[in-house]
Amino acid sequence: MCSAFSAQESGSARQALKLLYKAGDLARTRDDSEVGESHVREARDLIEKGKVQDELESLPTQSQLTLFSLLQLEAEGKTPCKRSDIYERYQLVANLIDTDIVSDRTIHDRISQLRLKGFIKHDERNDGIHGGSYYLYSLDIRQEIVENALQQSNARVSDLFDA
Repeated sequence: MCSAFSAQESGSARQALKLLYKAGDLARTRDDSEVGESHVREARDLIEKGKVQDELESLPTQSQLTLFSLLQLEAEGKTPCKRSDIYERYQLVANLIDTDIVSDRTIHDRISQLRLKGFIKHDERNDGIHGGSYYLYSLDIRQEIVENALQQSNARVSDLFDA
């Protein structure tokens, strides 16, 4: 199962061994005599959360605020959404923690960065001659992983969860 998960994601034998090692730790902690499917699945989730946490800690505050804005829209069922929707929410969020509001273009760059890192996905839409072409954005990872990582990564951003 470890090798199957790793083959789907990266094809890396090291990743499969890392997953097996983590699953073994979970089994050992619980005094289980065998490593089972539940251990592997839980280990996979823990490793994924760790990767997200590490990536988020390295992001600038403006990128974290952009991701938080999309997280809120997703939680409200307002995704997929346009960049302008994310920017409007971003402005509200930035005001809540009294930080500088950057331009729409900068947020566009942050969205592109988050998309390249695998946090956000986009779908291109084309409404013909009169509607034009545009992207609709949504989260590409589970909401609870993003939420937990954002709550732990930056004190200013984590304050937003209490607001």
